[in-house]
Amino acid sequence: MADQQAGAPESAAAYRSYLKVLARARLPAGLGRHLDDSDVVQMTLMEAQRDEAEFRGRSRGEKMAWLRRILARNLADAIKGLRRAKRDIARDASLRECVDRTAARMEHWWADETGSSPSAKAQRAEQVVALSDGIERLPPDQREAVVLRHLQGQDLREIARLMDRSTSSVASLLHRGLRTLREEGRRNGDA
Repeated sequence: MADQQAGAPESAAAYRSYLKVLARARLPAGLGRHLDDSDVVQMTLMEAQRDEAEFRGRSRGEKMAWLRRILARNLADAIKGLRRAKRDIARDASLRECVDRTAARMEHWWADETGSSPSAKAQRAEQVVALSDGIERLPPDQREAVVLRHLQGQDLREIARLMDRSTSSVASLLHRGLRTLREEGRRNGDA
């Protein structure tokens, strides 16, 4: 993957799971029923493909940041469409910051603390994309629990309330989801 760092990063479509996880983590509670994160991600990927010539970055991390900006804008536009009654310009910047914070939380949650060399940053970017793919493959209840806990920072009681489950049930979902992600990470690390 060193050549990914030196050369052009892969196409935006390779980041679909990463973008879906970020979108799902940033949709305000209650809007998920009215707004499909897959639609927002698809729009983001179409815009990225259309505007590929404008992308000036060379690393995977720069590509991920560019895609996050497009995603944040598309999420803000979609939410505005649902909440036409009041326009809040500060919400756009706030949503962009939330997407970036979620991405940073994801990187810190999963990444080895291997330093800040360019190769370590590239490795962390690869891990985050692989983690996103793994989260997308989890059963829906495990995926929701993992996103709420580790990407939104909710505590067990709040997750239990949001998911209409007991705290022990949520703890079990988290345990199974994280175990699956770790096992998958080990398998991919050995390959």
